[in-house]
Amino acid sequence: MKIQVLFFASIKEFVRVNSIEISNCSTLSELKSKLIQDFPGIEHHTFAFAVNNQIQNNEMALKNGDVVALLPPFSGG
Repeated sequence: MKIQVLFFASIKEFVRVNSIEISNCSTLSELKSKLIQDFPGIEHHTFAFAVNNQIQNNEMALKNGDVVALLPPFSGG
């Protein structure tokens, strides 16, 4: 199973890439643990998960081909 992970704004600046592909994560919680392992310090950033353009919680099951975006807090003006 492959998941595409997209990074935006301050999260993208922290990890220094636009996106990565991750295998073998069946939930958002597992994905978060994998990201913390691969990018130490990311756990200190605030972000929400969007899966296939829908904001989700950490317990959501993932499936092959999902696109997960890490969205930092934002404000508009």
